[in-house]
Amino acid sequence: MEILYTTNNEFGQAVFARRDEAHQVARIRRALNNATTWAEFKELMDPYEYQYLVEKNLGMKMDDIDLSEPFRPDAIPGVADRYYPTWLQARMLEWFPKSLILKYDGDITSLKGDALVLPGEYADEVADDLRSEGYTVARTDLSFL
Repeated sequence: MEILYTTNNEFGQAVFARRDEAHQVARIRRALNNATTWAEFKELMDPYEYQYLVEKNLGMKMDDIDLSEPFRPDAIPGVADRYYPTWLQARMLEWFPKSLILKYDGDITSLKGDALVLPGEYADEVADDLRSEGYTVARTDLSFL
């Protein structure tokens, strides 16, 4: 499994994510943070993710969106509550070795569902331990938080 990690977040915590999820969340965050119109948002998003948001989350048809209208991230359900995009610290609990949670004093928080919090100062050592367990691990500057 290919893993990316960063401590580039407001709390300085170490966050590890599967490469594909890290890139997907980074792309969504870029779109949410940079789009000023629905056309820009659509252009920045993965086409299937955009269609899913419009049809399933907003309950609209693709043609119902006026692409010239201003885009506000809070128009997307879950963004204001930080439920969207995927919270990668919660996803860590699905694959992250329990032995490393214990070794590096990880904490399980229940702020908005269970999530793993790892102190950022251990990030490089955690990465080394993950490598020794067979993971491919690289530090990234991607903004996936």
